[in-house]
Amino acid sequence: MEQELEGLKEVGRLSFGGQKLETTEGVPVDANLRDDEYAALYEEALNVAPVDLETGWRIISPEYLLAMKRWRGERLTEPIWSS
Repeated sequence: MEQELEGLKEVGRLSFGGQKLETTEGVPVDANLRDDEYAALYEEALNVAPVDLETGWRIISPEYLLAMKRWRGERLTEPIWSS
């Protein structure tokens, strides 16, 4: 996935494959393609995600984000969302 994504700039690489991106407002965005045992989880997360009317991007829920991070074995040291 070595392509420019409109309105986003690449700020790094993801250790498991993909790009760390950032919006012009500084919001972090991870972009990756899965073809491993976690692909079904990522696909389900996108299928149920609402589309942001302003950007046209699907925004996954915190619950799916948490599952993705936990299945990758990440230790969560800070909140992934705030209320």
